[in-house]
Amino acid sequence: MSAFFVNYEDGRVATRAQLVDAGVTPPSAAPPPRPWHPIRGTGDATTLWYAVMVKRERGVFIGTLSFRHG
Repeated sequence: MSAFFVNYEDGRVATRAQLVDAGVTPPSAAPPPRPWHPIRGTGDATTLWYAVMVKRERGVFIGTLSFRHG
């Protein structure tokens, strides 16, 4: 299950826990409602090791996980 979700209308990014805390989605495994779309990646991804990259493409926002290194 994806740990991060992107709002394809305005580009906001949130974790499942943030969406549950905000009352957007129930704590069950069901995906959040539109306009929240899962970002493909491992379920245990954290911002310690990954960065969420968001880009506007053809009028909607798309997102992906990028591994941090340096």
